[in-house]
Amino acid sequence: MDVEEQITNIFWADAQMINDYGYFGDVITFDTTYKTNKGYRPLGVFVGLNNHRQTVIFGAALLYDETIPSFKWLFETFLKAMGGKKPKTMMTDQDAAMAKAISLVMPKTFHGLCTWHIRQNALRHVNHLYQKSSRFGLDFEACIDLHEDEGEFLNAWNSLLVEHNILEGSWLHTIFQLKEKWAWTYVRKTFTAELLMVNETKSQKLNMSQKNKLPRLKMKKARMLIQAANVYTPRIFEEFQEEYEEYQDTCIKDLKYGLYVVTNYDNPTERMVMGNAMEQKQWTRNARLGSDQDWKGRHVELDIKAHFIKRYNELCPRMVKLTNKASETHETYTFLSKVYEESSKIIDDMLAKKYVDGESSGMVHVSISIANDEIDNVDTVGMAKGIANRECSRKQKKRYKSWIEKKDKKTKMCSKRKRSGENLVQSLPQETTVQATQSSQVGNGTRHQATIQES
Repeated sequence: MDVEEQITNIFWADAQMINDYGYFGDVITFDTTYKTNKGYRPLGVFVGLNNHRQTVIFGAALLYDETIPSFKWLFETFLKAMGGKKPKTMMTDQDAAMAKAISLVMPKTFHGLCTWHIRQNALRHVNHLYQKSSRFGLDFEACIDLHEDEGEFLNAWNSLLVEHNILEGSWLHTIFQLKEKWAWTYVRKTFTAELLMVNETKSQKLNMSQKNKLPRLKMKKARMLIQAANVYTPRIFEEFQEEYEEYQDTCIKDLKYGLYVVTNYDNPTERMVMGNAMEQKQWTRNARLGSDQDWKGRHVELDIKAHFIKRYNELCPRMVKLTNKASETHETYTFLSKVYEESSKIIDDMLAKKYVDGESSGMVHVSISIANDEIDNVDTVGMAKGIANRECSRKQKKRYKSWIEKKDKKTKMCSKRKRSGENLVQSLPQETTVQATQSSQVGNGTRHQATIQES
């Protein structure tokens, strides 16, 4: 919320997203190129790949703006929701504020640039080079994802600048300053799960029979392929099978500590390969085995049952009416706040006992005594903490409002005049389960007692 207690930034994730992030959150991408709501607010989406190379969503956000404070709040909130687990690699578009926020919140996370966005920006900034020569596109693509050696890449980039007569001030010089975040010669040393081109990834809808079915083997007598087919998902096994075929033409020298030197008979270039048996679960069929925890350390439950929804829908309107009524005075507000605190503790104990014993706790009684001095000194309950004031060059207390917000305000004022004679406060239903009674004076303050009963 901002200083006017208006909602500015919203982050949302459900149990499935939190669970997926626990399994596949090593590499994520965050994109804010979508601006679809009427207020032109950026919609940001956290995305990754599961063990079938399907696109999975880890969370979404609606932002007021794209400044460092907003991104910093978002990334901190995202990590809190995900139990504090930070990704190893995070891919984004070319946004300076976003890059700064990532360095502040996740300094050890590798920040890469999505090459799909780089290609789109190239078409926007240097489209005349594409129009002038078809060779430019090929040379630029080679600099992005072809050269493995740094020297080869630098030579190829310099040749591109000379052959296509790139002038000073060109967008190409700007993107070159960030080469460590997108050029294959640098990025290949970091695990990216091929999310450099996330926007070109297509999600496949696989039913259970497809997921459990063994893929087609090209070399049926190869025992290693048979074993791998039972370990990897079909999509990943297809890639493994291609690597296995290339492996037939390689020479491997075993070093130590999981390091290997690999050369190809057609290409004598030596490549250092590292293998870690403890980190090979992500692409297997059993990648989802085990359990994940939320930011409070509790198991993330994915099975949302119908009776839960039914109880939730019944309780919500009753609680809203009760809250509405209790907010009329400071005394009733404090009373309900204390009832809520005690009820919350009891419900937590009941749920904990249920998970341990597998049984309901039966009849529960609780008495809450509240003195006047407690009412005077009570802290505000349930209010949002808010975020730090974002930097603004305008010297005014109120934030700038767009013409759409001003138009909506006029419409709301007209509607409010029409409803000025209506009573908007709804009374509490008679069948409420919370009862409050006043007792005699005790000392200098009046004490209130609430009895909560569950059968």
